Amino acid sequence: MEKIKSPIVVISALTRQALDTLLNVTLEEMKKAPKVIETLDEEVKNYTFEDTKAPFIITKTEEGFSLTGDALKVLFERTDFTKDEGVKRFARQLRGMGVDEALRKAGAKDKDTINIFDFEFEFIE
Repeated sequence: MEKIKSPIVVISALTRQALDTLLNVTLEEMKKAPKVIETLDEEVKNYTFEDTKAPFIITKTEEGFSLTGDALKVLFERTDFTKDEGVKRFARQLRGMGVDEALRKAGAKDKDTINIFDFEFEFIE
């Protein structure tokens, strides 16, 4: 206790004894402490992620359209097609990736066949 220059407050967390005293002493000690001024480096670098690889590729086939791509393959492999919720989620994710709009631009019409790896889907407007 002789080596410590700051006041010592004995507390009990269990009984909550002297907690207010500890807070008040801490506040007073903080007021006495020197202010810390942070300096930031003047040079700031901004990085922007630019994905150059398309998440999917649309190919026109005799039956309709075929979709391939690395991002699409990952999404496809993670989907449980035995459950309706999985199929609905897959459809929402495709829509979110812009597949529906890209198929429309490629000329897909209602009831066209869309092949995605091992499965066939029907394009519905």
